[in-house]
Amino acid sequence: VQFVSARINVQNPKLNSHHPRTTTQSCRTHREPVYYTSISISHMTSRIVFLFALSLLTCVSARQNFDCQLFELDVQFADPASIAHHPKWHCLPDPARGEFYALEDEDMPSDLLEEVKAGGKWLHISGPFVNPGGRVPPGAAISIAARQKNGLTQGGRRRGPIGTSRVLVVRARFSDAAPTDSLDAISDSVFGNGNDPVNVASQYNACSKGQLTLVKGSGNENVANGMLDILVPQTITTLDSYQAEAAAATEANRVLALGTVDTSLAAFDHVMFCLPPGTNNGGGVAYGYYKWYKTGY
Repeated sequence: VQFVSARINVQNPKLNSHHPRTTTQSCRTHREPVYYTSISISHMTSRIVFLFALSLLTCVSARQNFDCQLFELDVQFADPASIAHHPKWHCLPDPARGEFYALEDEDMPSDLLEEVKAGGKWLHISGPFVNPGGRVPPGAAISIAARQKNGLTQGGRRRGPIGTSRVLVVRARFSDAAPTDSLDAISDSVFGNGNDPVNVASQYNACSKGQLTLVKGSGNENVANGMLDILVPQTITTLDSYQAEAAAATEANRVLALGTVDTSLAAFDHVMFCLPPGTNNGGGVAYGYYKWYKTGY
């Protein structure tokens, strides 16, 4: 919200004067009458607070319509007894970017909830304005999107639990923090590389009885040993883990686009985001989405 101040005649405090003021907001621009009957600090302060509240209500009352792809979230906590709450569903307008709107089971009609449990469904949401990362407000109309009905379901690449999966590990450094493990150490812990006999790839292969094989993502000139190292030009202290993942995804796509092969995250079957320690995730140490290709650590 941007405030534009109005000039007041302060020579005669008893003079009632009418000053039109232009308010510029992210959702609309309009002119509204503002009445000042006193220049006392307390009175002026109360009017400023009141007008600010009105401007917020104007933005909240705006409506929006958008499609988003729905995925169920699963969070692993450092303390198994943790009762910290995370939204059950993330609905992403652009799965490649990572921005999401939060949903709970009770936000969706019961018949729709049964249909979306398979994951990856595109929804159409129409309701009061809410910023990305916020919960879809009560009263929003939620339905299956036309693109889902018509089979135009793009984004949200998924790999089944059988076969060979190309994995890209993104080591995301920020301007004020970075993962403590090196590229080589992280690569060893995921792929082994002959240095770590018990690793992510070996255990998935063993637990699936050889039906799922994780291999290093390769092809792009900026990917080495299954790893992509990036520097996100933001401070991690102002972000939670989901916002950090979205920022890292944007930077990773930018770096991959500089190459000639596999020029986006969507080219890989699974993408693991290694975020700096201390990233705010409400007590969680790792998270992933059912039937989707992104996980965060």
